[in-house]
Formats: sequence, C-alpha cells, structure tokens
Amino acid sequence: MISIGNEIFANVWAPESLVSDIHIGKLKGHKKSIADGQYLNRAPFFVTIDETNLICFWDIVTFVCIQNIACQQ
Repeated sequence: MISIGNEIFANVWAPESLVSDIHIGKLKGHKKSIADGQYLNRAPFFVTIDETNLICFWDIVTFVCIQNIACQQ
C-alpha cells in the first residue's frame, strides 16, 4: 500500500507484516509536494505527479524511480 499527501515522498506500507514495522520505505525523488499517485495495472509499478507536473514512474519492489517525465506548462 502507498500513501501520499503534502510531502515530497510517498510512503510504502506492508500492512500484512506481523513481524516487523509495517512502514517499509519511501519513494523519494520529487522536489515539490506530490499531488496524486496511481498503480499501473497489476505490475509492481506506481506513478506519481507533483505540483510542478513532474511525473515519476516507480518500481515499488526496489523503491527506485525508473523514469521521469517533466511536463511543460
């Protein structure tokens, strides 16, 4: 599960984990607050967009940004 909200990162959670902490990482790479996020199909990918319209595609297994797209305004 991923949560976003007025931050420059997205939190990654594993609520099924009973042994350790359920917060397992952060998707870091934006310089402005993330405005929205969405899973892509069934693959382990997540996309975020920030206030400057920077779009980031994330591999949520490794927490690595695999592509950035800077949209012109």
